[in-house]
Amino acid sequence: MNAVSPPLVSARQVSRRYGQHLAVDTVSFELPRGQVVGLLGPNGAGKTSLLKMMSGCLALSAGQILIEGSDITEVPAQACRALGFLPERCPLYEELTVAEYLDFFATIRGVTRPRPAREAALVSCGLVDCRDRLIRNLSHGYRQRVGLAQAIIHTPRVLLLDEPAAGLDPIQIKEIRGLLRRLASTCCVVLSTHILAEAQTLCDRVLIIHQGQLCLDSEMTDMVSGHSFRIRLRHAPPPSFLELEGITAVEALADGSFRLQHLPGTAAQERLARHAVAQRWGLLELIPERNSLEETFLRLTRGGVGT
Repeated sequence: MNAVSPPLVSARQVSRRYGQHLAVDTVSFELPRGQVVGLLGPNGAGKTSLLKMMSGCLALSAGQILIEGSDITEVPAQACRALGFLPERCPLYEELTVAEYLDFFATIRGVTRPRPAREAALVSCGLVDCRDRLIRNLSHGYRQRVGLAQAIIHTPRVLLLDEPAAGLDPIQIKEIRGLLRRLASTCCVVLSTHILAEAQTLCDRVLIIHQGQLCLDSEMTDMVSGHSFRIRLRHAPPPSFLELEGITAVEALADGSFRLQHLPGTAAQERLARHAVAQRWGLLELIPERNSLEETFLRLTRGGVGT
């Protein structure tokens, strides 16, 4: 029997206060190798604070973060060896060329073969043609690529990205998406983004933060596959919906139909259809529903400004 690999990132009851303001409130999760994880939430929800704590750039007010088993607070140098981080506003040394900038980061990261690492990062991020250009002369999109190149130059096992697609055109976004999928085969990629369609396309898993709290931690396939369906009947049914195996909740809709939530893998739709026919409820429609990330995000974050 194969042993389960330990998580690359463990966050345990993590909190962050700014004075009396609780920006991150007792957040816990574990992230394995091989996933692209979307960290989502409204503006001010606590995403950037959480990423900064995971990267070691911001102190925790409470809780613990482990990177490959190393405590980011107790042994930050050891924990940070496994990390690559692209903040929302990446600090770039504009007087350097792209190649010089990456050479500098390869050196401070302790890369044993800096030149091959630099060349690999240039190729991966589409920067070969501007390797000798000064960073100050680059467009915003290319600056973002340079920031990503410095984050991956030491082959990190955990890659933290705050709005990595900001300022990129659709072609560049597609290229970065392919790069992140390749990187995720050997590491864990955590990205914060406001582009929900991009997150749904790219991410294997989503964490949604609202008002500092983790309100959803779900595999993307589980979230969008949908565990609900709508049913419309000719005759009003008895309140025995919930007595059927697998049905967890019933919601009456304005058009006279009902939305039923059910457990996955229980064949609840087929069972209810047979039951409705047998009881002569007059089954008119039974429509499986597919969720979208946008619908789930709005449902969980509506009704208050994030903090």
